[in-house]
Amino acid sequence: MNRRQILISAGVASFLVAIFHAVISLSQRWSLYWGATPSIAGNYVLLVGLGEFAALVLYTMRGLAVVPQILIMTGSISSGEPVPVRMLFSSIVSLAIGVTYLAGTYGCLGRRAHTVAK
Repeated sequence: MNRRQILISAGVASFLVAIFHAVISLSQRWSLYWGATPSIAGNYVLLVGLGEFAALVLYTMRGLAVVPQILIMTGSISSGEPVPVRMLFSSIVSLAIGVTYLAGTYGCLGRRAHTVAK
């Protein structure tokens, strides 16, 4: 297997695990069987929220690489190698996805707090 095939395999495996987690979170019994604590088992919103939080953190952290990349590209800081435009593009896309997760999570938390207050 070459490197590309290995990475594709890892991506497919990650996607399948995400689907698996989404499916087991629909059932309290399945969640408990696969190791969820009783306080969150069957709480689809919480379990999906934890997954969204992980994605939010990963995408946002990856996207924050845009800051040093722009500083290098503008010559504000020096680097041994130039930043390829594709890397800047990748960082911007990652940051946009992370911010989208952040906005959605904030919106859901705000709605949940409003619902709980009633």
